[in-house]
Amino acid sequence: MQAALRSARWPRLLLAIYLACLGLVCSFILFEVLDVDGSDFLPPAQTEAVKPADSHHDDLKRVVLAALAMSLTLGAALVAQAMARSARVERAAAPRLRRFAPTPATRMLLARATLADAPSA
Repeated sequence: MQAALRSARWPRLLLAIYLACLGLVCSFILFEVLDVDGSDFLPPAQTEAVKPADSHHDDLKRVVLAALAMSLTLGAALVAQAMARSARVERAAAPRLRRFAPTPATRMLLARATLADAPSA
């Protein structure tokens, strides 16, 4: 009984670890590679007299990328849950196989039983 509970706990733990790693990878890509928080940009200098026109393209890109990251994270969680559910259904539907135990009547079917009958070279 404890072995069944222990084995049921492992997939949940592995899924949690997987999702945490996926979140770390996504946050690294968003904040370091794509720089959605804008931390790599230098602050504007105080001596500048001319201010360039504001571009809303970067803001739109950040919103789209944030929505994409959120949908990918939720999609990965849903896919993992569906895979776990299908694996559970497959395990429940799989028939239990009996282990083969040779008897004197079936011993001649084994390959090692026929080796002693063969002439040596």
